Amino acid sequence: MANATKLPNLTDIVFFQWATPSAPSPKLSAPVGPTDTTLTFTSPPYDKSGAVVTEAFLMGIRNDEGYVETVYVPAAAMSVDGLTATGVVRGIELEGLDWTAGDTNNAATHQQDSPVFCNITGVMNAIVHSAIQGTVATGGTDFIIGNDAAGTVTISRSTGAGTTAPWLRYNNTGSEVEFSDDGVAWTAINDVTASDLVKISAADTTPGYVGAKVVDDGTTTSTTILNPGANEELQITANGNLADIIADVTATSTEINDALDGISANVTFTNLNTLTAGAASDASALHTHASLLQNFIGVAGESINGSANALPVAMSTGGFDSIMVTTANGFSELTGYVRLGELNANWKRSQSFTYTNAYASEIRLVKVIFPIRKNNVPTDDITVTLEGNSGGYPDEIVAATSTVIAGGSVTGGANQSTWANLTFATKPVIVSGTKYHVVFNRSTGPSGANYYELTNCGADVYNGQTSAVYDVIGGWGGTSNNDNSVYLEFEVDGDSKIYRLDADNLH
Repeated sequence: MANATKLPNLTDIVFFQWATPSAPSPKLSAPVGPTDTTLTFTSPPYDKSGAVVTEAFLMGIRNDEGYVETVYVPAAAMSVDGLTATGVVRGIELEGLDWTAGDTNNAATHQQDSPVFCNITGVMNAIVHSAIQGTVATGGTDFIIGNDAAGTVTISRSTGAGTTAPWLRYNNTGSEVEFSDDGVAWTAINDVTASDLVKISAADTTPGYVGAKVVDDGTTTSTTILNPGANEELQITANGNLADIIADVTATSTEINDALDGISANVTFTNLNTLTAGAASDASALHTHASLLQNFIGVAGESINGSANALPVAMSTGGFDSIMVTTANGFSELTGYVRLGELNANWKRSQSFTYTNAYASEIRLVKVIFPIRKNNVPTDDITVTLEGNSGGYPDEIVAATSTVIAGGSVTGGANQSTWANLTFATKPVIVSGTKYHVVFNRSTGPSGANYYELTNCGADVYNGQTSAVYDVIGGWGGTSNNDNSVYLEFEVDGDSKIYRLDADNLH
């Protein structure tokens, strides 16, 4: 082994007391010569738990002449009974940093009954000395300073013979680390006001504050320090007209006319000067309704009313009047229903949808909106899950789960449905062209007396979107085109839109 580069851990070498009250004078049980590497003892070395020492350690043997030889006992060299050590290294160095190196000049003859003991040599002192002076590592990943109690801890430097100056400390009063250049004034390292100075580049010879480093010419720009003396902010303001800041903002009359006529190299759409005045102006040629969410073409002034060719519609502050005709008794258009959780055969229901997105924007599903009513007094919860597609049915791999609507908040009776707004806490991303299923679940098993009904509205037909029913025994099946009044709210770039869940509205 080469010279030590760190303090040894207790797994590298251990220290202990060999003598015990029951065996106060451990000795060699047989004589040894200078080259012998097997030693036998009258009593074994024990650790504090009473087990035979198995780690490496240094032992001393004192012969009749009074000479003490240091011997290295490697790990696992001790026999099970602790009375024999094999493969020992004789004559360990008298000083230095290697506690495993033997020297034949240091080995001697020892008689039977020579005393043995755990030995702390000058080598250990040299290693400790080197660790303190920074010549070798401490051997640990943490260096702890303190008196085992909360308080301020300071690191100082020598400034001469017998004099010191502190330069780094943990201030227990402020619970922060501080530094000092002179050993008198202390600055917290996290104090951005006093300790973080700005240099423009590595070649900058003078650090300073950012307010002084930003040029304020008073003409095109000006700077103002907000909240002076507190949580300061530097405000940079552009002054003057646009022409003072941008060199060329002019346009000739020819360039403007070319833009209006649609022949400018920078304007490639439609001739603007052909528009007529008044309400009869036909703006259809100048725009499309192509959006981030849906690819459709419309005309100026067209109706957005949730019809069979429905475009996205916004939720009105008064409820859903913009997407559902209501009357005084609640929902006069609710003409039918499907049962949810009445039998094992209709424990869950689903409705599929496929969203076609012609653009690259990310689309997320925000919530599911649908009317529901109860038969008798079911009290369990209703949730909606988003699942993938497998052969036209839900694949039963839940991509997202909605919030809960408690059964106690659902109304009952004919045409007395409750609008459920179930939001997804983690809004799932919808991949264009991929079929998904929204699956309606109740939290308890089926009940023929107390169940729910998903109600219908209107007579729109589904073009390619299917609903399905889940049987506990048979799984998913029974696809149909039932017009469940389900609406989905999507989000793109912070803009939310509500769609009727049918093919007309999603393609």
